Amino acid sequence: MPSESRVENPFFHPFLFIFQVWQWFADKIFSPTPPEPSTRLSRPKVAVIGAGITGVTSAAHCIGHGFDVVIFEAGGRENLGGIWSKVNNSSSLQIHSMMFRFHPSVKWERGYPDRQQILSQVKQLWHKYGLETRTKFNTPVEKVYQDEKGRWVINNTANGHFEGVIAAVGTCGEPKMPQLPGLENFKGHVYHSSQLTGYGHFPNADVE
Repeated sequence: MPSESRVENPFFHPFLFIFQVWQWFADKIFSPTPPEPSTRLSRPKVAVIGAGITGVTSAAHCIGHGFDVVIFEAGGRENLGGIWSKVNNSSSLQIHSMMFRFHPSVKWERGYPDRQQILSQVKQLWHKYGLETRTKFNTPVEKVYQDEKGRWVINNTANGHFEGVIAAVGTCGEPKMPQLPGLENFKGHVYHSSQLTGYGHFPNADVE
């Protein structure tokens, strides 16, 4: 069945309670302060390629330390969060969340958060640092080069000039279906595991 995001009561889990208190202090001590929306950022301009966890985290750190940032994302708004925006709802973190702190602002509610919680943290970070106005969706990066002054150009000069580039394209691309011998003769439905959420695809059916 599909995974459901839920919040565990920390008072019944002493370790979880301590972990959440620690997360609160980590946020207050280590998270860079988001600038006011009207603040003009004076430090060098940085292009971030990709709006997954790495891209959003990198942009948040840059903004928090005074760098101007533009995120270029090949997909639409629904791709915010990278691979976690594409996997099925039954996917969850396979390591304890204490080991998956991609930004000090992250506050996990469970030891092994599911897809919905992970996406929620990415989106909260994206909003907290005002990245919605600094993200260009549906903008595939096809070319990156330096001009005569050594400034970076993303695709063309219409996107501006940058003093730095962060490539956060990740290691997971589009799902690839294996080419199995005789697959063309199979009369049933064929799915990639990333397409499956619960058992809705196979009502009253035997699955090989």
